[in-house]
Amino acid sequence: QPYADNGGTVLALAGDDYCVIAADTRLSSGYSILSRECPKILKLTDRCCIATSGMQADANTLHKTLKVRLSEYEHRHGKKMA
Repeated sequence: QPYADNGGTVLALAGDDYCVIAADTRLSSGYSILSRECPKILKLTDRCCIATSGMQADANTLHKTLKVRLSEYEHRHGKKMA
């Protein structure tokens, strides 16, 4: 099977004037822990972040794609995305 579920836990809570996002930092394959320092939360802007779990390769690709799109937007419009 080409898909490897590297697991992970991500949790987010939001209220009227706050948001809390938490995630574990373990990268695993089956019962083996491959790394204990694999961040799953990425800050995109001052007001936006993304948290991912599952296949690490997909998460990394998504993070890189979003960073590139944000950078392109900033260059085209001369301002950061709101």
